[in-house]
This record gives sequence, C-alpha cells and structure tokens, in this order.
Amino acid sequence: MSYAKPILEKESDPFEICFQVVNMMGGVDLDAMTEPERNVALADRMWGQINNGGYEQYFFNDGLEYPKECLNALNTIGLPRSAALLKEALEVLGDTTEYTIASDEIRAALSDLDDRFYRIEDEPFPQTAAYIRANVDAFGWQGDNGQNKAE
Repeated sequence: MSYAKPILEKESDPFEICFQVVNMMGGVDLDAMTEPERNVALADRMWGQINNGGYEQYFFNDGLEYPKECLNALNTIGLPRSAALLKEALEVLGDTTEYTIASDEIRAALSDLDDRFYRIEDEPFPQTAAYIRANVDAFGWQGDNGQNKAE
C-alpha cells in the first residue's frame, strides 16, 4: 500500500505533502527506494543542503555522485530552474570527480549561484507534490529494492 495515498487524501498544501512524504521515507537507504521515491529524496536533500549552506555545502557533504543524479531527478520531477542552476554549479566545478575545498574563484561563482537559487520564484513544492500524486503507487515499496509487491 502506498504511504503517500493517505497523505494526498488528507493534505492539499504542497509543502505539507512533500514534508510528510519525505518524513515517511525517513532514513531509508536510497538504494531501497523506487525511482520516484529516490527522485524526491535527492531533490529534497539538495534543497535542504543548499538552503542551509549553499552549493559549496551540498558538494562538500554529498560529493558529486548524488548531485549528478539529482540533476536527472529535478528534470524528471519538472523543476527546470533548479536543474539549470545545479547544472551550472556542476559546470563551475569542471571535470573534477571529487569535491575539495574550492578556490576563491569557484567559491565566488558558487556564491552567485546560491543567490540565484534563493531567488527562484517558483517554489519546488507544487511541482513535487504533483509528481508524487502522479506516481503515488510507487511510494510505499521500500525495502524490496523497488520491486512492487502484490497486495
């Protein structure tokens, strides 16, 4: 059974829907999530990290593997502004495979992207809530590596 279905039936506020769904995912390993769960989890992690300390904190904490995957997740969810800024941030870093303490030039470029990120007019929550609604049955199959179980 989908844990998102009762949330969607009860809640209409997009922020509250996203908050509760992400909360239900809790500490579940990303590898145990379905693709839609993973997309929402990656996007939520990105927003939290950037809102808390900018792109530099995000890359420092998550390296570059998750941000590259998050770029696909943002596009899949339908968040082109967030995706475009993340793509720019990754381009600032160049071909590096590991994030290390940035040069002053890179820090300045990432700081500029932080400012642009904070000014995105469209909140991510309405589109993410719509994505959850469109994929509601995929939110609830944790623990079986994304294989749907018969009810």
